[in-house]
Amino acid sequence: MQKGNRSNILSSTYQRNITKKGFLSFTIGTNLNSKRKNNFAYIPFNLNLDSNKSISVTDLYQNKYHTKQLGISSPITSNMGWGYNANLIKAKATNYNVQVNRNGKNNDIGVYLQKNDTEIMKQFNIKGGIFSIDKSYYETRPINGGLALIKVNSLKNVGVYNNNLLASG
Repeated sequence: MQKGNRSNILSSTYQRNITKKGFLSFTIGTNLNSKRKNNFAYIPFNLNLDSNKSISVTDLYQNKYHTKQLGISSPITSNMGWGYNANLIKAKATNYNVQVNRNGKNNDIGVYLQKNDTEIMKQFNIKGGIFSIDKSYYETRPINGGLALIKVNSLKNVGVYNNNLLASG
């Protein structure tokens, strides 16, 4: 039975909050089994903005390779609205990963763009539901789990709730 190679990593990190919402850190390290070949330095800077938005810049040096990364993020914080996430990575090749999402009243839409070295991926998603009652068609947000249709005929001002929230008509 062959024994696997084991890494012995020695690293040190220093982190400092430079604003109430931002920090800078610095990590250096080496693999003690091969000190001349496996050294690394990692410098990230992160800034948290209002409404869960964030920006990050990272500089990484490892084994004679230098990588820089810029990240921007703003996730969807409620059931409705816009969200985005983008990463730009500069190393031997320039790579990126971009995602934009919109959750709306009747559907969720997503656009994804990604490039890794020589491969490019593009994707467009739209999710929603269409249902029918009495030969009329309606569209709705994605249905996960189940759907109930109730016909109220002559009753007026009947509130309709979706996930404990009053849905607008």
